Amino acid sequence: MQAHLRYLAIVSEQPAALAAYYKTFYGLRELGQSAAGDVTLTDGFYNLTIFQAQPGDKFGLHHVGVAVDDLREVEARLEEAMPEAELTPENGDLQHGECRLVDPSGLPVSLSTSGFHTPDDRRGFPAIHHIAIKVADTDAMLDFYKTVFGFREVSSSLMRRQQNWKSRFAGDGSTCFAILPLGENEAAAGNISKPGLNHFGFVVEDMEGMLARLPASGETARRPATRLQAEFRTFDPDHNGIDISQQAGFEVDFEKWARAAG
Repeated sequence: MQAHLRYLAIVSEQPAALAAYYKTFYGLRELGQSAAGDVTLTDGFYNLTIFQAQPGDKFGLHHVGVAVDDLREVEARLEEAMPEAELTPENGDLQHGECRLVDPSGLPVSLSTSGFHTPDDRRGFPAIHHIAIKVADTDAMLDFYKTVFGFREVSSSLMRRQQNWKSRFAGDGSTCFAILPLGENEAAAGNISKPGLNHFGFVVEDMEGMLARLPASGETARRPATRLQAEFRTFDPDHNGIDISQQAGFEVDFEKWARAAG
């Protein structure tokens, strides 16, 4: 079964303004808008949908989506990994998958056999190559995503095991999926304590130019030397965390890195 992370949902009080930020600084293109004011962007591979917040919604990074080629196989694998889980239908439009599951940590995961209606014409950089979650049991979550979607544990994750860190990393061939422990190194500069979907990341072609363009309000700062992936972290206008990398890159499969030249 082919399975790739290709969707990321954000809930915002200002979808149009937030979309403008991602178009201006990361070159994302708009795919469309819903009647409710939801805005969908793409880097040519990812569907980044910014939902208009409704009463009672929690703002910020909300859920992810996996493009698959066989929903029935996902159901069979889900029965093995989490028998009590169910696939609930979504409407399959530009802003949604065809169905959704909830992983063992409570994170919603949309599923699509249409690639979330993305054009699949990624044109260089900036490009999304990283998604990170924070959970209580990183090994259990890694096992879940390996079993259900066939993600592979990568070499940087094995290194962290040897160092007795609880951080785990998986790859699907395009995205480095970081599974981070709650509470670890929260005091480090720029770290985000938010459980669940925590931050995501871009590979950029010109880090110097990127840093010069980013607004000061993003509180952009260099990542600690102990981090294997990404040189800087910044924040969008809604204070969602974004890792940006040029040379360090993100390990998207075993010993396969997404990096930009230079």
